[in-house]
Amino acid sequence: SSLECTNVAIDNNSSGLRIRYNSYIYCQNTYITNNSGAGVTVSYGSTGLFGYCEIKNNNGNGITSNHSASVAAWNSKISNNGGTGIQAWMGGCMTSEVNEIKSNGGPGIDITGNSSGALYGNNSITDNKGGITIYHNSYCITNATDNIFQNQGPGIMASNNSAADINGTTINNNIGDGVLVQGEATSSFNGAMIHSNSGYGVNCQGGKLYQNQPIDFGSESAGTLNTLGDINGCY
Repeated sequence: SSLECTNVAIDNNSSGLRIRYNSYIYCQNTYITNNSGAGVTVSYGSTGLFGYCEIKNNNGNGITSNHSASVAAWNSKISNNGGTGIQAWMGGCMTSEVNEIKSNGGPGIDITGNSSGALYGNNSITDNKGGITIYHNSYCITNATDNIFQNQGPGIMASNNSAADINGTTINNNIGDGVLVQGEATSSFNGAMIHSNSGYGVNCQGGKLYQNQPIDFGSESAGTLNTLGDINGCY
């Protein structure tokens, strides 16, 4: 099945959109708000595309992709949802570009269970319960114009054999570490600005770090300095 939505408001339902079984949806200028469950769920080989949308104030996740489904969001606001802003799990895939992902009850982006994610730039991920979390054999790449700041948890956390590929991303003022790598996960850095987080700039707990370009940890004189944690043989 397929569906296109333009200039539509979907609100005050048990859930906003549910797309399943090799179906397709394209939404533009659509408002998915105040639903008592998830805003959008795309699953079982389906595809969801969301441009210039607002997905907010839903009690569940803003957008979920699972079971070999993929979602792409751009120029959208995904905020104040009770769960994660965008989640890919159980083999899901997500991409994000020029989105504001803010004030969600879970992480801004959560990628778990053999899933993948790509941030293509100009994403603002702020004031969530963690910035980006990557678990259980999953992968995520971020880019230079992505900004992960003021989250209530680590800016990026990779765990359980997962990988984070960080390319010049700005990771500032998070409550916790800027980047936390643990549980046999790996993280590669092609430069990054990691300042003013309440924990370490980069903290490695049983993972691996690869640094191809220097990380800017800020400066002590400016009061922005972060440090590299005990690397525990991570390099």
